[in-house]
Amino acid sequence: MQLLANFLSPIDAHIVLGRMLSEDIYTVVIDEDIVWNNYMYSQAFGGVKLLVHHTDIERAKVILAEIEDNKFLLDKAVSNQGNEKKLSFRYYFFESMNTFLVLLLFLIFGIALPLRS
Repeated sequence: MQLLANFLSPIDAHIVLGRMLSEDIYTVVIDEDIVWNNYMYSQAFGGVKLLVHHTDIERAKVILAEIEDNKFLLDKAVSNQGNEKKLSFRYYFFESMNTFLVLLLFLIFGIALPLRS
């Protein structure tokens, strides 16, 4: 087995794992239990590791590059033709609410959560 990629989140690793398994590439996720138990140790242990069988490593690198280039995204323009203005408003509303809640939690409880975009 060879290392294909490191992820800070086990969820991200399992998303890529599912794609690799759907392409018939034998893949294993390791060190996810350490991250699930204490998320702060993720960077100390090098994150969640995705291992691929050495015979499939080149094909797996191509698929990983396609995932990073967003090749597998759904086409939102076709499915949401009439709702673009509505979805744009919802997106900015929830983003501003997310920012407000993160700042509020930090000021009240001293909990620093990452902002997601």
